[in-house]
Formats: sequence, C-alpha cells, structure tokens
Amino acid sequence: QIPVDSPTCDHMIEQIPPSYTWGYNFISSPLTARISGYVIKIIPRYRGTTVTRHCNGMSEMQVMQDISFDGLEIDISEQVYCCFRTSRPCAVAQFSKGQSVDDSLKQESEQKNVGDPAMVWLAPVGQFVNYVIFYTGFTSGASPDGFNFGEFVNVIVPADTFNPQMIRFDGNVL
Repeated sequence: QIPVDSPTCDHMIEQIPPSYTWGYNFISSPLTARISGYVIKIIPRYRGTTVTRHCNGMSEMQVMQDISFDGLEIDISEQVYCCFRTSRPCAVAQFSKGQSVDDSLKQESEQKNVGDPAMVWLAPVGQFVNYVIFYTGFTSGASPDGFNFGEFVNVIVPADTFNPQMIRFDGNVL
C-alpha cells in the first residue's frame, strides 16, 4: 500500500532489477494527473552508502548517510523534479500514491479519479537510451471489461541534447 497506512490502496509486487544494472545518478519527474507528489525508495547494494537529493524548488541539497539494506523511503510531497546521487550502486523506485491519499477525486479536471498506486524502476542516468518502443494491450479508452484507461509516459532528456523534433509518437513530432 502506498502509503502503508492508507486504507484504499492496492499492494505492490515487483522484482528488483539485477544488481549489475544499478547505478549512481537518478532523476525523478512528476507523475501526470497526480497532485500530491510521489514516494521514492532507494535500495543500496552496500552498507555505508550516502544519498544526496536535490529537487527543483529546494534551496539546498539533502544528504542522507549510511542507509540500511531495508532502503530509504522519501515522500516527495510536491510535484517536483528531483536528482538523486549515490556514493555506491543503488536501485531506485518511484511510486505514485493511491487516489485516497493523492486526493485526485477532488481535482477540477478531466484527469479525476486517477487510481491506484503504481511503481516504476528509475533507470540510472548512465543507462538512458535514445529509442524506445512501448506496447500496450489495448488502446486508450474503455477496456474489454468496461474500465477506462489512459497511458502516460514521462520523458527525461538532458538539456544539452534536447531536440523537440526528435520526440515522436507514431512517427509524428509531439
């Protein structure tokens, strides 16, 4: 449950990526249609790992030392971009909060009732790729069982390489 004490959030089960794919630098971005931020979990490979966090809007960096093997959970309470640097290899997951905590039912937009929590493993910056193909089981809109779904993707591009003409959907520039 995200967060643990919320009564209406589903549980999450994921496999941890192999430790040889872990990294040192990660970037998180706000999740579309969410309003109360997100949760980050950092899992260290070795004892004595130090994490430095800097989010846009923060006046200074936050340093967390010697995180345990249980990991470090950070509630990012606003919709902000954050950078995480670790002294040793880590895996980093980003969680959206359940709708009862996110308060998305009260939004005055078409994105009301954006539901259950979700989890995504953040790729280390050193493993960013230039080309991605996404597969979805069915298109946006009503599923065979009547639920309405939409797909979202967060794209993070280093500023020195950003070219808006290269971000495309079905061959069309976004």
